Amino acid sequence: MISVLGKDTYRVFLGLGRLSVAICSLLLALCVVLESAQAEWYLGAYGGGTLPHATGFRQPSSSVHTTFSSNLTFDNGSIAGVKFGNYFLGGGLFESKWVGLEAEVLYARPSFRAQTLTADNTSTGGSSNGPSITAVIPHTGLGMLGGTLNVMFRYPGMYVLPYVGVGLGGVHFSSAETGLGAVNSNKLLVNLMVGMEVKLTEQLGVLVEFKHLISNFEFQSGNNTSTFQTENIVGGLTWHF
Repeated sequence: MISVLGKDTYRVFLGLGRLSVAICSLLLALCVVLESAQAEWYLGAYGGGTLPHATGFRQPSSSVHTTFSSNLTFDNGSIAGVKFGNYFLGGGLFESKWVGLEAEVLYARPSFRAQTLTADNTSTGGSSNGPSITAVIPHTGLGMLGGTLNVMFRYPGMYVLPYVGVGLGGVHFSSAETGLGAVNSNKLLVNLMVGMEVKLTEQLGVLVEFKHLISNFEFQSGNNTSTFQTENIVGGLTWHF
């Protein structure tokens, strides 16, 4: 099975499994510490679209860096994920039902748009340092596999529950070979969200969420680094227990 998937793919899924276990273990540990507070547990799953963009990138060096004249461009893609968390129903600070903790694992698949980028080698003082560089990037998928631990705040309505959240975790980026090399990097991931859940029954709900993800990745050839952000619009189901 490992030979079919490839060693790199196997390591990615193994790393994701360890990340998921670590995040869920931390969440459960926090709940044990706060065992005096009753908790409303929930499990959710979602899917939707991702609209990525990069804010520019360059190749760093001690005296010379390569700055590209234009940003990377992307085609929109898809995103899917699962959530597991709780809101505290009673005891001290948590008696208002406003505060919760959530573990989230997600996978997004945008694509590099086919493009040609040019750059100049520039010294620290700003002078030119060699000929221009041209990088041809074909249409290539970019895998984004991550997990975050989120702090959630919601209005505890009877049927409609608007919420906001902020999370921090890790993400693995991967792609096939491009004109700048393949992408294979592990980075920090910031997860910002605002959404609304509508209860259909006491246990079952539907959610609509806008999610903003912030990270960065590197191409293996030349260590070209790009700041990466993506807006995501998702919908899904939740189950409370």
